[in-house]
Amino acid sequence: MNEKELFKKAKSRVNQKKGFIIHFLLFCGTIPVLFFINFIVTPGFWWFLIAFAGWGLAILIHFVTVYGFLGERGQRWEALQIEKEMDRLLLEEGLEDKSEDFLDLSDYKRLIKGREALKKNWKDEDFV
Repeated sequence: MNEKELFKKAKSRVNQKKGFIIHFLLFCGTIPVLFFINFIVTPGFWWFLIAFAGWGLAILIHFVTVYGFLGERGQRWEALQIEKEMDRLLLEEGLEDKSEDFLDLSDYKRLIKGREALKKNWKDEDFV
């Protein structure tokens, strides 16, 4: 994958996250308004709970599609699997030295953590 493709993928991912945040904020802003209208107009029947449950389910589905079940761990797992598959495909195509054995899982975890550390141009304390 070249740098342009990576940028497109990253931009798409950021847009998905931004879309979820906007969706969630609309939910958080609208449900209290519906509660207030329900409380004033028909206090005996809490119909806003139907909207809350339906929209809440939609929010949950949106969250799962954007962040996955495992959140950050799921993304790391996916990155690890992609790295393994890329290595396997590169070896099959003869683009890397075939004498090199596959790295075991702990080596991959260390490799990914090392790459994340290289990309990080700040200290965590800067944000605290």
